[in-house]
Amino acid sequence: MEAFEIPRKSFTAFRLSYLSTPEISTTSKSVVLGKFPYIWFEDEGHGLLSETVRSAKDKARKALDDSGSEDEFEVQPIVDISSVNRVATNYTYTEMESALTEATVVMRQSRRFKKKMSVATPEPIIGFKEDIVKAEREHRRLRKKFKKLASRSTGRAKRSTKNLGYRIYRSVIRSYRVGEVILKERVLLMVKETNCDTRVNERWREVSIVLRKLAGGAVALQMYKIDDRKESEPQQWDEEKPEVEYELDSEVTANFYSVVDKSLSINIQKSHWCTINIIKFHSQTKSVRWLYFIKQVLGHTFPSDFNIHIPDIGLTLDISLPESMIIDTLRESKHMKIEVLRKDYKVTHSPLIQHLLNEIFTKLGESNDPKVIHWLSTAYRPWFCFRNYDRLEWPSDESEMFFIQNQVFRDYFQLELRTIVSEKRFVEMESIRLEEPTPIEGFLSRLTNSTGNEQSIIRAFYKVQYFSTCDNLLFFTKYYRSTPPAVKMEGIEVFENCEYELDDSNHIDWLDSTKFLMRDRDALVEFQRRGQLIVKADSVIDLTSVVDIQPVELKKIKLAHRVLLGVLWYSNASLVDDEFITDSVFEITTLNGSKIRLQAPNRLVRDEWIRRLTDIRNYWDIKKQDQTERFIQLRKRNMQALKINEYVDSNINQEYNVVALERSQADPYLHAIDSLAICNHLMMSGYLYEKYKKHSNFNRFFVVLSSGKLILYSLYKRSKLTGEWKTVPYFHHELTIALPDCYVYSGFQTESDLVQSHQTLDSSHPGYKALPRIYVDGWKSQEEESVRCFTLWFGRKRSLRTKHDKSIEPRNPNLVKIVSKLGITGQSIVLMARSRQEREMWVSRIDAEIDRYSRLYNL
Repeated sequence: MEAFEIPRKSFTAFRLSYLSTPEISTTSKSVVLGKFPYIWFEDEGHGLLSETVRSAKDKARKALDDSGSEDEFEVQPIVDISSVNRVATNYTYTEMESALTEATVVMRQSRRFKKKMSVATPEPIIGFKEDIVKAEREHRRLRKKFKKLASRSTGRAKRSTKNLGYRIYRSVIRSYRVGEVILKERVLLMVKETNCDTRVNERWREVSIVLRKLAGGAVALQMYKIDDRKESEPQQWDEEKPEVEYELDSEVTANFYSVVDKSLSINIQKSHWCTINIIKFHSQTKSVRWLYFIKQVLGHTFPSDFNIHIPDIGLTLDISLPESMIIDTLRESKHMKIEVLRKDYKVTHSPLIQHLLNEIFTKLGESNDPKVIHWLSTAYRPWFCFRNYDRLEWPSDESEMFFIQNQVFRDYFQLELRTIVSEKRFVEMESIRLEEPTPIEGFLSRLTNSTGNEQSIIRAFYKVQYFSTCDNLLFFTKYYRSTPPAVKMEGIEVFENCEYELDDSNHIDWLDSTKFLMRDRDALVEFQRRGQLIVKADSVIDLTSVVDIQPVELKKIKLAHRVLLGVLWYSNASLVDDEFITDSVFEITTLNGSKIRLQAPNRLVRDEWIRRLTDIRNYWDIKKQDQTERFIQLRKRNMQALKINEYVDSNINQEYNVVALERSQADPYLHAIDSLAICNHLMMSGYLYEKYKKHSNFNRFFVVLSSGKLILYSLYKRSKLTGEWKTVPYFHHELTIALPDCYVYSGFQTESDLVQSHQTLDSSHPGYKALPRIYVDGWKSQEEESVRCFTLWFGRKRSLRTKHDKSIEPRNPNLVKIVSKLGITGQSIVLMARSRQEREMWVSRIDAEIDRYSRLYNL
């Protein structure tokens, strides 16, 4: 069997880890319709501002050419390939013999001690007998404490020496000096205290937490408010006094506070009260690593076996790994081995995951059960996932991270093996099968303004814009901000753009060629380009809310629009009498009765736009209904299996329940692997309610998640004179949020951001604060308000910082940077979904985007 290797950190290798070549090719296609307008090539602007900017650019370009310092600047890509291939993390990976060793941050810092000298003067001894009595009392107290500690730790040393992770942890701790920083990270912190009831002691604020080695091998958790200007100076961490410091001993416990957003809870139990520190990291990867390390410090022992459930055949397997196998499987390879099959390819995954898959198939191959035999013959590209009630989380193809997740998630998730399922690319309804239409893009002219009028105050409305579709959405932006593909459309009206062309055997022709690196970079650039079409969009149309798409008669087209078509598209005003060119207008009508008119370059392209937009609308109308029906049926099955009502199902993830974990089910089509495998540029979209302040009202927005950005679109406009609501055919861009700069928390943690609106007592349902709701598509739920909400938190105050990076001082000696301050409260945006299930999907996919982009932004 023919085999070859490609770099594991390449963009194509990442996609092959989770998807088949037909899925990769299908999700990479786009159809470009029509020619590029003349104005897009020749528009230079002739105003005073345009001339001034052009002159300044020419001077800067000439000065740069004369200086010869062009090589000192690097153009950074929009997406870092390493951040796509690996889950984002700040840690420096080295080839070591353990997951724990790779998980720690090596930050060697020199400790500076101030010289202090004092001269002792002789003093008379006073109260000698009292000191002896006091010393004896202290001695008895310490002996009693040591006996109690010894009884608690009986057998722990014996067990710990047999645990590989603990031995590695001890070797790592011994490599640090007393007082040296082991781990350091910026986090979001909330402090609660419990006496007779739980109250918030400190609200959310951003701090730096540090794990520092103490004398005797102990480790302390310290929290600082050191400003970013001082973080680069190692001595500051030794001279600055921490705001809070806890020694990680038997009085400290650490667990997940929320398994959805992976926030941590570090509890310090005292005699009469308990301090709860809720810590939220930027990314889920950092949160999992910190929890694993803290549990190792606290002496928690992790079993090395893998308890794997296969839901398709109803079997559970226990696979134990010897220490030597764990060490070998955690060594990542720099290349991915690919075997050529008759159809598609067979890829070699990371060592640990590949070993577990081989062990599972070997054990199942010994079974004579017809169900098992059928599953082995039909299971195509199985993959591991973690299930928590009705939600699935797909781990990345990394041995080290998968090993840590299995240890930390054991008490909250069930590890399962399922066939990799991406979102369905077809729908079936009444014996009709519809394939997902290919996305389309191209230039069009918009002939109506936001209110649907073709005439503005003094002239005909006419704008050339770039339109593109993704899923059920039609995005458009100004033509000069667009990034069309680098193809020549002369003489071509319809062009299919695909970087992963397949042959008859579903093989990519350049995968094993010398042009791999160049073609892989081209595929990454094309992926970035299509993502930027969404991020740069000024407006969007939800095609599922479109009623009709029809051509406009030639006699109803204004003369001014026909003249402008000839001038701006063809640079030829005489084409105003050519019916093939001018008969190119079509109209989109939405549910609210508003209309938008668009003009294509000619009649053929117009008909192609109408046909393809209609296909996209019909397909996604059916698919949205199918997704809602899947949610309803899944909830019904779980309610019957657990014998619970809708209220309990809506709020079930607020408490850990072993029975719910064992008997519940999940739908892989609803929680598909798309967010991990980046099958689509549009990670998620839908309607959410948003508010900026605690005592403000929720406003409804259309929200899009793509390319590390959360984009909000306003649903309507108001009259500037009367404030009256106006119907609009499309949504206007309102706000773009860069996700790597914020924290995300959800569930009960959002209670402090909400106003307690339910103060009445329902005698029939005491303790219930939820209002039952029913929606037009048939969905019913009754979650409490906090269960439906999640919050994005930002640092509010900023400060100017100079000379922030010594490595770039020679090139940029006067560079000034704005950084956020620590230890103060920030700004938060609360978003509310319509159900717990929808909120969990939003949070998990937002966290996946933060993980992917946090490495690029060095967070």
